[in-house]
Amino acid sequence: MAHDSHIGEHCFLDICRQRDFLPFTCTACARKFCIAHFKPEAHGCPSTGSNDKRAFSCPLCLETIAYYANDDIEMVFNQHSQTTCKPHLYSARDAARKQVCPVPRCREKLTVVNSYVCKKCRTKVCVKHRFESDHDCQPPPSMASQALSWLMPSSSSSSSSASAKAKAKPSGTAASASSSAAGPLQSRKKDPQIRNFDVAAELRATAHRRQQQREGA
Repeated sequence: MAHDSHIGEHCFLDICRQRDFLPFTCTACARKFCIAHFKPEAHGCPSTGSNDKRAFSCPLCLETIAYYANDDIEMVFNQHSQTTCKPHLYSARDAARKQVCPVPRCREKLTVVNSYVCKKCRTKVCVKHRFESDHDCQPPPSMASQALSWLMPSSSSSSSSASAKAKAKPSGTAASASSSAAGPLQSRKKDPQIRNFDVAAELRATAHRRQQQREGA
């Protein structure tokens, strides 16, 4: 069996030292142990708390800060406050933490794993009320309908004002025709030489001249 002496390792525990062909590695101290002593509590592992991850919430920005059990929490906080701390996000994160389900008589707190955004109405509810029949599901108005509702009052008012202007002011052709028709009469009224102008007499004179021309021809 001398040719198999290089296979496997002895248990690191002094009171055991058993040779194991498939030794186990401790996740905390990375040493080799047999199947009976590979757990940290079985061999009194001094690095048991080194992989024990913990977390606390920053009182300035409400960010969750992770640290190991062996770390100094004051040093971790000082490092965070000098590097990645964002106090201006405190209000937004505090409001997000206080979000609850909007369904009446449901006070379920909305978290990352316990919230659902409805695809139809875009409302954030708890997982229990995620179906459309369990909450007041009303699809939001589309952009086109919002634009139409915004433009409708202005278009009606503009059309009414345009019609009022059309009634108040005559058209350009009518105004020009009336001015052209009234032009000679107004000029005749203003001219002192033809103030007493008799239209019927002028017509009789014109007819008499034409008759004389026909007789002369």
